[in-house]
Amino acid sequence: MAVAVMSLSSRSLARNLSRMELALSVSIIAVLLSLFLSRMGAVEAAAERAVLRARYQDMQSRLMTWRTERLLREPGAQPLTLDDLARHLGRGELHMAASAAAVDWSGVPPGGWVYLRDSGILYYRVINAGRIAAGPGEPSRVRFQLEPAFADSNANGRYDPPAEPLYGARLRLLDHAALAPP
Repeated sequence: MAVAVMSLSSRSLARNLSRMELALSVSIIAVLLSLFLSRMGAVEAAAERAVLRARYQDMQSRLMTWRTERLLREPGAQPLTLDDLARHLGRGELHMAASAAAVDWSGVPPGGWVYLRDSGILYYRVINAGRIAAGPGEPSRVRFQLEPAFADSNANGRYDPPAEPLYGARLRLLDHAALAPP
């Protein structure tokens, strides 16, 4: 059985596109591409918020496991400090700084973490700065307060590591709008 191949030929298919038709086609493609890219930016920001929420929950669970590890430590072992706890929460991805003035934000990559020893604040540098409502400062960043739980033996209201052992801590989100849905 023979198959016949038909060719389509007509005057409308054989002619070239006019400049107007070409311009219209290019503009439609450009509008569709810009809509696609803006939607992808929103999806990327939502993904970053989800990852940040998961990381925050992971840090909360790491605080609970740290309390368990603290109970199982040998008596007389070196007491852990808030800096040790921050390193434990950061899982090796944490830049430590003495104060906010000592941080070189150009050296902290987007998606990186910084811990300020003087205030006990953890900073997350936002990747999608225009789409996530972050705390004050440039570059955009989300703040978490690491609050120590300790026995205030010298009654000064501050945590003094050598004199007062740490028996727990709490991580509190300071910039709630950053993790809220858009």
